[in-house]
Amino acid sequence: MALQVGVAVLWLGLLVQTSWAGQMPLLFWLVVHGLVAAGLSHWRTREPWWTAFHLAMPWLALLALQWQLPLWVYPLLALLLLAVFSPVLKDRVPFFLSSDQVAQGLLQIMDQRQTKLFVDLGCATGGLLVSLARSRPDTEFVGVETAWLPYWVARMRAMRLPNLTIRRQSIWDLDLKGFDLVYCFLSPDPMARLGAQFDDQADQGARLVSNSFQIPGRKPGQTLPVQDWRESVLWVYPKA
Repeated sequence: MALQVGVAVLWLGLLVQTSWAGQMPLLFWLVVHGLVAAGLSHWRTREPWWTAFHLAMPWLALLALQWQLPLWVYPLLALLLLAVFSPVLKDRVPFFLSSDQVAQGLLQIMDQRQTKLFVDLGCATGGLLVSLARSRPDTEFVGVETAWLPYWVARMRAMRLPNLTIRRQSIWDLDLKGFDLVYCFLSPDPMARLGAQFDDQADQGARLVSNSFQIPGRKPGQTLPVQDWRESVLWVYPKA
């Protein structure tokens, strides 16, 4: 939302300060607005669905105005967004989904470590855990998620997998003791705090695997590049 508003403010500034901007057709501004917002989003997140969202947003706004949607639609959409993206407001953790290639990389690390208990911090809709739980039925998997809608999706997907448990819980309230492998795909902001939590709570021999984001000022014990569209890297940290 901040990105869309910021780009819109830029265009409004051009309309006020220049003469040529007011002469351009609405179609021009819709196209340029979508391209600029989508480009900035792609540069920041590398998430194609976010890029598509920002590209389509000005056209959706125009359609909403033309259709004259009832007022109750807008708070409903706001609640839906909050149900999915609420972790961004508290912990600055976007909605990220791990790729199938990341799952294969994690299986490789799990086999190296002979993992028996695995936790995914911020499991979203549980797709990664479902894939891992089916591939390793003798390993116990736990996923934690605070956003309501992804949590319920993940919980329903886990119903037929006896080795997979989904909890609605903050990663900061979870005790990491007992987990052999701790996986996360968060953002740069919480990594320092998570590294300290892992060192304080995890057992000796446990490993923290972070997708794409490093713990600042700390060298990983292992680095595993992943050949997916995001060019992900799995950073594997031992307990300090």
